[in-house]
Amino acid sequence: MLFISTLVITLTGGISLLPVLRSVIRVGRDTASHPADVRVVLVPGVRLRRGEIGADFQCRLERALALRADGAAQLVLLGGVTGTADISEAAKGYEYLRGRGIADSAMQLEERSRHTLENLRHARALLGMDTPVTIVSNRYHLARLGIMATGLGMPHRLCAAEADWRWSPALAGHLLREAFYVHWYLTGSRWARLTRDRASQARIS
Repeated sequence: MLFISTLVITLTGGISLLPVLRSVIRVGRDTASHPADVRVVLVPGVRLRRGEIGADFQCRLERALALRADGAAQLVLLGGVTGTADISEAAKGYEYLRGRGIADSAMQLEERSRHTLENLRHARALLGMDTPVTIVSNRYHLARLGIMATGLGMPHRLCAAEADWRWSPALAGHLLREAFYVHWYLTGSRWARLTRDRASQARIS
């Protein structure tokens, strides 16, 4: 699927990537950071840096703390062991939130996931198909989460970790990368339906 997605981008001179990039920007820019009536919060992990939490992951965790203070009942931390870390992303997030006073009973951990799609699939298995969730992540990451959660049939809404939208060179790089990932996912999804590839369809639904 990666090859097909890259081929499409190449053959169209990058034009096929433009509407995806616009969507990634629009979702990131327009998503609220203080949704009302939040009950279950999903916090996808971020690859640890030498076993420690980086700025993006910390931002997600701080937003989860704010939602908990506003009445969220349950925080679900997602992410397995990735890279060279010897602790899962979820466990590291748990340590951080516990240090900020969140009780064990208010947190659940999912420690098998290695990437975004697995984050959501395992969260769905943990919580059940019909549990509405609020997914917290950095603004550049929200469009991919929303598309994948919709593909998995998860009732959800998105919540931006950052309080507002601020352009920066780093953000531009993140947005381009996310647009590529979303393009890859959408191309794979359409190709699987077109070819009736049940194995591929099962992986993304």
